[in-house]
Amino acid sequence: MRAAGRRGTLRCTGVAVNCYAKNLTIVPDDVPSNVTGFLLTNNKFSEIDFDSMEPYTMLRDLLIDNNNVSRFSITQPVRYLDNSSDF
Repeated sequence: MRAAGRRGTLRCTGVAVNCYAKNLTIVPDDVPSNVTGFLLTNNKFSEIDFDSMEPYTMLRDLLIDNNNVSRFSITQPVRYLDNSSDF
């Protein structure tokens, strides 16, 4: 079951996805499966369900700062996770 929320349109270059300041509340559906870098900074996430990112087996860099995230869990390793301004 998918959560309801605001989705944005993605512009992808290579395997980096830039969703900077798109007012997103949930992760968009149209993220390429081979994404390695994902910028979700300055959106409106209050929680991030990393289980929904399971298809992105190549994801290594995830930036989620400035979202007021209060709850998240990680089931797969990431090389770099930036949530510094939310703590």
